[in-house]
Amino acid sequence: MNKKLVTTTHTIYLIIVTVYIAGMFIGLYFPKSIGWNTLLQVSDTPNKGHTFIDYFINNFNVSYLTIFLGAFTLGFYTIYICFFNGYILGYGINILTTFGLQFLVLPHGIFEVSAFIISCSMPLRFSIAVLKKRSIKCIPQAFIVHIFNFRLWAIIIILLLLAAVIEAKITPLFI
Repeated sequence: MNKKLVTTTHTIYLIIVTVYIAGMFIGLYFPKSIGWNTLLQVSDTPNKGHTFIDYFINNFNVSYLTIFLGAFTLGFYTIYICFFNGYILGYGINILTTFGLQFLVLPHGIFEVSAFIISCSMPLRFSIAVLKKRSIKCIPQAFIVHIFNFRLWAIIIILLLLAAVIEAKITPLFI
């Protein structure tokens, strides 16, 4: 495998994870500092009554929008939504800790966050490829290679399906 490609891929994942953790840290320790808490409308108890399909569609929509809007904004939307999702997780853990329920996030979150990080990597790879070429002519090929990467889409869908099953079927057993 191309050493430059591996280095670029590792750098992209490092950036995504760093931005996500920064958002999570602020949501966890400074939940009202940004003023997004009114947007979140987090209830006192975790949502009950949502089905597997509800969780899957919601998470798939987030991944889908992250990929396509991130590609069209050359990664700016991706960085924003990555930070915001980290903030939501940190804020949610802050709220759940009050009730001693923070462990409920972990089982499905492992799969959900992994899928989200992979989703964030796709538009950033696309953006880097376009910016390196400095030509509009490369956009269709870069879009096909980096956005319509069926292997990554398959991994994302499998991870989101696992997360949805756990969130809908296993998490409610502990509430």
